Amino acid sequence: MRKNIWKWGLFILLLAPVMTACKDDDEDDYNFRNDPHITQTVESRYPGAQIVEVERTYQGYEVQMWLNNGEVDMHLDLNYQWLYTEFEDIAWTSVPEAVVNSFTQDGFTFNPREDDVDRIEYPNGAETGIYYRIELDREPIDLILVYNPDGSKRS
Repeated sequence: MRKNIWKWGLFILLLAPVMTACKDDDEDDYNFRNDPHITQTVESRYPGAQIVEVERTYQGYEVQMWLNNGEVDMHLDLNYQWLYTEFEDIAWTSVPEAVVNSFTQDGFTFNPREDDVDRIEYPNGAETGIYYRIELDREPIDLILVYNPDGSKRS
């Protein structure tokens, strides 16, 4: 009998870290997803976007959305003001011709299986600014090139 109690005690002791290690943060995310400030900011900026997940960051909030059949990440500050939006892994064919021309004139080639391009929108006064971030997977280092829509390099 004592042996069985010892075995069960050891089993419970070994199982305790496993049961407590996996914190489910869906409840926290649910509260952020339903925060009226976040939903209002998303709706005003991107009508029809569906909020998938919201994470708290050191800057504020990262709102993962589904928009126009694609995943989009919107970043807000602690006061729910829009910082920027990332349209990740957009098709190379949707990159403006001026950007493609500058990119190729700089001696680079794009491999859609290894490389990716993101379109970034950000507040630029009363306008919405846009730039393209091209990430090239080149061993031993990755290259990140940033272009304005007119093909000029962004510093």
